[in-house]
Amino acid sequence: MAKKKIDRRVRYTKDVLKEALILLMADNHISKISVKKICEIADVNRSTFYAHYENQYDLLSHIERQTIQDIHTFVAKERSRQITLHTMLCLFLEYAAQNAKLFRVLLNERSDSAFSDEVIRLVKELALVETHLEFKTKPRVVEYIQLFSITGSLRVIEKWLEDGMIESIDEVADLLLLLFNHRVLKEETHYLRGLRDG
Repeated sequence: MAKKKIDRRVRYTKDVLKEALILLMADNHISKISVKKICEIADVNRSTFYAHYENQYDLLSHIERQTIQDIHTFVAKERSRQITLHTMLCLFLEYAAQNAKLFRVLLNERSDSAFSDEVIRLVKELALVETHLEFKTKPRVVEYIQLFSITGSLRVIEKWLEDGMIESIDEVADLLLLLFNHRVLKEETHYLRGLRDG
């Protein structure tokens, strides 16, 4: 019983420190945020902070890793249902909307973090963005298009969250698919024309 109380206390402490950092990063770059300020907002002693994290960057890194792990678990679970890419996008957008404050911070340049790079790596690893291009002699072209599609999608999602999620989740998913399919079609046409003219 005592161990459970300690675990709950540690979990609570980490949660309030996380919330404090997210709150501060809504208006400040991570480099401008001190451990002292985080502790003041969280109402936690600095000695307690240092029992869990080295500094504000370490706290941010822990938040990023946990978020990536949560996304990985979420996506892997949903993919097992053999759902469409549109449905998967809707589910991801719903997850981002439910954690809007966190995603706005992690995707914003104020975080000075590698979160976007980690999301890109995760999406490629899970093959969430697949192309139907027949670039058999130019595999790097496929990689470039995937990178373009993922980074562009992240910027669209960032703006959608920043603007207060005016469009519905379904509308944003439709837009992302439209933009991706337009780029794929354009590149495929260009590539096939090159084969014909060559």
